[in-house]
Amino acid sequence: MYGDEPVKCPVLDCKIAVDVVFRSDDHILFGAHRPNLEMYSEILKEEGFDVGSQKAHLIYGDASTVRLLLEGMHKFRRVTSLADLPSDRFWALADAAERYSVYTVMAACSEHISLRPLRHPDDALKCLVFAVKYGYVGVADSVASSTIHCDMSTVKKALRGYDSWFNLWVAYREKFIDLASEITTIPSGNHAHLEYVGPHNEICTRFETYCNALRLSLPTTLKESLRMLGHARFDQFQRIFDAHTSVLSGCLSGECEEKRRAWNKRCVRKLERIGALHSAGDQSENDSSTMEPW
Repeated sequence: MYGDEPVKCPVLDCKIAVDVVFRSDDHILFGAHRPNLEMYSEILKEEGFDVGSQKAHLIYGDASTVRLLLEGMHKFRRVTSLADLPSDRFWALADAAERYSVYTVMAACSEHISLRPLRHPDDALKCLVFAVKYGYVGVADSVASSTIHCDMSTVKKALRGYDSWFNLWVAYREKFIDLASEITTIPSGNHAHLEYVGPHNEICTRFETYCNALRLSLPTTLKESLRMLGHARFDQFQRIFDAHTSVLSGCLSGECEEKRRAWNKRCVRKLERIGALHSAGDQSENDSSTMEPW
């Protein structure tokens, strides 16, 4: 009992005796179990008061956050579906899990954050900042490519106090800028070639026609190019490269298609070589080629 009312565990039908009471910062009381605290949290096992003391320890967070945090400290119970939580509730839970070192919830949140930009692209920078703040290098590597379209001033402000990570992000982003230039630049060389057609030679200019068609489909700004390269994927550009291949079908020698494939392959390989955010400052690729701008 706590006063005149029993304080219950937030897990429905939980049979473990309540021997610790916590209070959310909006004054809702929750029952907990000291053995669970000792198993799941280095910090909370030292806090909380016995029911008999008639006191409750404050956990920073509203009732929803505290409920989810305590639910995550039960054996054989999965952490609630994080993808279904409203953004503000998710981030409150993720921060609380770190603050109180609730291992199961920490692991679930960090795993979710590494994939969150795919479903919540507007949270990409927040995911990166969280990963940097709490030392999740692998998560930072996973989400970094989803932030490359962000303005540098915005990222610098978000990563204030983490200058080394900001410098890595700048170096990492530069690699994508270089790739965007590669994608949107005509390969050098003479695009016309002679083909033997019956008794006559004919000049084939189909690759030039292909390049002209691409000009109309490729993004016209760097920001949009970087956005299309988000998640370190080439899918959107690949669709553009493939969409105009029909204009090359009349090339008898196949030389035009070979040029297209070489250009496409060069871009994909460049993307694959970009590497991880945390090692961006260690890699110095000088993959320059003679190019003609669009």
